[in-house]
Amino acid sequence: MRRFITGVLVVGLLGLGLAAVVDALRGEGRQTIEAGARTVGAAAAPVAALSATDARGTLTYSDEQCRLHALRLPGLRPVAAPPYRSCEPHIPSGGLGIWKGEVVWSGLGFQTIQVVLSRAELTAAIHGDPQAAQLAFGGAGAYEATQLVALGPDRYAVVLDHRRAPWERLLAVFAGRRLVDLRLGVIGPDDSIRPSSTGRYFALMRPQDVQVFQTDGGEVQLPSASLPHAIAWSPDDRWTALATRYSIYVFPSERSDETIRIPLAVRDLDWGP
Repeated sequence: MRRFITGVLVVGLLGLGLAAVVDALRGEGRQTIEAGARTVGAAAAPVAALSATDARGTLTYSDEQCRLHALRLPGLRPVAAPPYRSCEPHIPSGGLGIWKGEVVWSGLGFQTIQVVLSRAELTAAIHGDPQAAQLAFGGAGAYEATQLVALGPDRYAVVLDHRRAPWERLLAVFAGRRLVDLRLGVIGPDDSIRPSSTGRYFALMRPQDVQVFQTDGGEVQLPSASLPHAIAWSPDDRWTALATRYSIYVFPSERSDETIRIPLAVRDLDWGP
């Protein structure tokens, strides 16, 4: 029951269940993107800029009522969106999940789970990390998983809570059953984690802030934008879309200084094929 099964993690924001604030393109005036292939006002500039890049795919987003809408890149042409309502993207986990504080896999049939990392194993992994000495109780005590996202085959990010110090949450990256990265003091009680399409990056989502890390490296610099609240990556992770209150900023994932502003207010968004 405790043997980890590899090859089951499939990453990508393929589910088009995200949300965005639909209505107004508020910028320096009230500009809008009209239905159909024609663009007007402030939309014309981003269409020209996007057309000069290889950024392609469909941005699906939702409004404040969690109704879904979609735009085809690079022309920002409205296309059919899923008819249901959803406020956030559906993020595939490859069958992995959290059950009673343990990382489990549930791909063998109805009501069948397989423990990938037990609470005891999670706790032992934290205790064995040199950074644990900086934690409350010197890293002693039990830890349990509260969030999880898949980052690729045999790799996943887990949020861990200390039973005696719930204010001290940890963000850990595992390769199989091996702890490969531990981050202290970066995630709060209301934060969530989101993986990029291929698992190359993952983001900490806060109500008015987004912080991005490379799965195999350090923090990723984002454009200077006021109060970002949502993020999505192109299917190949080469492009990033960062949402603020009034705009979506599209930029090469490795060159955050080359932004293209789409004057569209969204609640949340996804970037699919």
